[in-house]
Amino acid sequence: SDFVSVSSVFETEKKLPDFPNQLWYRFPEKYLAYIEKRADAFAPVALLVAMFLGEDLLIKGDVSSRLCYHLREYQNIFCVWYPSVFSPVTISCEKVLSLNNTIKRGEGVATAFSGGIDSFYTLWAHLPEREEILGANLTHGLFVHGLDLSLSDLPSYDTAFQIYESVFTELGLELIPAYTNAYDFSALRIDWTIFHAAPLIGTALALGSLFQRFYVPSSMVDFHSLNPYGSSPLTDHLLSTERTEIINHESGTSRS
Repeated sequence: SDFVSVSSVFETEKKLPDFPNQLWYRFPEKYLAYIEKRADAFAPVALLVAMFLGEDLLIKGDVSSRLCYHLREYQNIFCVWYPSVFSPVTISCEKVLSLNNTIKRGEGVATAFSGGIDSFYTLWAHLPEREEILGANLTHGLFVHGLDLSLSDLPSYDTAFQIYESVFTELGLELIPAYTNAYDFSALRIDWTIFHAAPLIGTALALGSLFQRFYVPSSMVDFHSLNPYGSSPLTDHLLSTERTEIINHESGTSRS
């Protein structure tokens, strides 16, 4: 089938070998109407790259005012957690979109889904028979290629997607395939366990016109051990926008 991509050019002062100059997200063409024509999806990744390089960040596209404000706290936390990796930088957003309580939000509620125990638990917990709060039930899953599986390994991704799609279909839900080259910004530079949440959430923000809420299944064991990690209940929600609320789901539940 046909796909549509949304991308942003990254311009850096330091020139690193094999460093990509463009971050992109790709979706099936039928989701074209839901793709945000804003910089929200790219800002979290750009910030981590800027902090790694020690270069101030200027975001030239339209940015959610909520996201732009909370990027400062996002930076503060990562700089405290990983002082040997990141340096504080100045964050400038050229076109901040004013807060607007009447902004039209999508009707979709999605979870990141990779097929692991965390993903299945979040899926299970938000089925209508278990989650009675209106607007919290899942409508979609988002299965992103280029995060857990390398973009070069398309057969494994396609096989997994077909299996998981059948599960979602049986539950009356829709699983969306998505693709990103975000790993190329992390490779051999920033540990993926630190980096991964920004592009995962960025993929959801790229479909911000579809999702009013996006769950990130927790990677934590429980609240007794909130160690520094790329995805955390202390940081994920800071990447919310006026359109899309980001929720790190169930850090208080152990894997066992």
